[in-house]
Amino acid sequence: MASSWERLASVTLGSNSATLSSGTFAAKKYLHIVFFGYKSGGSGDSKLNWNGDTGSNYARRQSTNGASHSTGTSQTYHDNMVGDGGSGDFYATCDILNVANKEKMVVCQAVNNGTAGAGTAPSRREAVMKWVNTSDQITSAVLTITGGDTYNTGSTITVYGADDQGTTATDKSTITDVPVGTRYEETDTRKIFRWGGGADSLGSDGDVTNQGADLETGHKLGTGCLDFIGHPNGTEYIDMTALKTNNVMTTTGTIAFWVKLGTVANGKTLFSCSDTNGTDSHFYMEIESDQPNSKFLVQLNVSGTAQWACRMATGLLVANQWHHFAVTQDGTSVKVYLDGVDRTIQSVTTNTTKWFSDLNGADTWTFGAYDANNNDKPSSSYPDMAIDDFAIWNTALPIGTDETTAGSVKWLWNTGTGRLANTIPSGLRVYFNCDSATITNNIKGWTEKGTA
Repeated sequence: MASSWERLASVTLGSNSATLSSGTFAAKKYLHIVFFGYKSGGSGDSKLNWNGDTGSNYARRQSTNGASHSTGTSQTYHDNMVGDGGSGDFYATCDILNVANKEKMVVCQAVNNGTAGAGTAPSRREAVMKWVNTSDQITSAVLTITGGDTYNTGSTITVYGADDQGTTATDKSTITDVPVGTRYEETDTRKIFRWGGGADSLGSDGDVTNQGADLETGHKLGTGCLDFIGHPNGTEYIDMTALKTNNVMTTTGTIAFWVKLGTVANGKTLFSCSDTNGTDSHFYMEIESDQPNSKFLVQLNVSGTAQWACRMATGLLVANQWHHFAVTQDGTSVKVYLDGVDRTIQSVTTNTTKWFSDLNGADTWTFGAYDANNNDKPSSSYPDMAIDDFAIWNTALPIGTDETTAGSVKWLWNTGTGRLANTIPSGLRVYFNCDSATITNNIKGWTEKGTA
């Protein structure tokens, strides 16, 4: 008997793309994968690969609209996953027995609406498939369309998983840090979960709040972005203090987001995390110098002393252009990336291992304003900017080889087209898609709270 199903990954395209990828998800014995979307015109077919395997390790038997079965063996993908070539809405599901030392057996059903309207019957496809890998469980899925076609914005892949049901936990009285009234769910490892997930389940006392940033349609991904008018015309910022960042990240992590600077001006603060007086700890990001010599500075101080500081080369920031920024800490050193390129120039290297667990007494975190050294958000610190698709992971994302390296900085940059941060679900702790002026953590769900 399977345990309760949980959502392992859900990715929605923010722009047209020839690939629809789940990113990496947790290995489970049973998988149920749902594809939904729209493919543009042309004769391109959809092909499915597991774990990036493009070897001749796939075989299938399929039927379209009740016709005789056709087969394919020693293929490099599962062929024609969502019906025949051409345009139209599609909906497909795959159910998989996902055992590492067994060939992976897949049952797939798909429907394509073809021509819109009741005058045309939809087409259907049934297929049984197998992936002959006998050493790994499936932990990623990529659907690729051929012939220069694309999957349109809004196309979605969602992955659900479950393991065999284990012994039910009967005594929850010894579980700590679980509020009265919490809803419980058990899995085969007898873990206890609560509904709420995301940042709030990691020690937050409240919600992140938007202090005046406007929702705009000139977004990079999704349907919107948050616009900060900046000094001297506005004082908008996001209060992220409730995240309690020591719980979101400790010794490793990644912060990444898209930013468009209306004016590239010296001293403007993109984020500031510190204790109130700033003498114990301060982690911040700001713009140094005016154009054309401007650059980003990211720095972490402990007890008033800079532990590390990273600066970029000058001249890389362009006003009114979307840039993708990421800062990572792998436990040894810090990296800063701009537009998928490592731009790290370490100007201070006192202790490059320092990260959020070292921010003693941190009690305030603002995005879009300076707040430290008893200097509460001075008006001159407010930047003129827009942000989109903000995310925090508790692991350091690698830079990757190119845009096809799933789970990497280059994957998110995607040669400038961009990918939503939730296409990297592993380690994702905070995700704001910026499609609403009311900021909510878009990864809330079941979150582990203890074991029985």
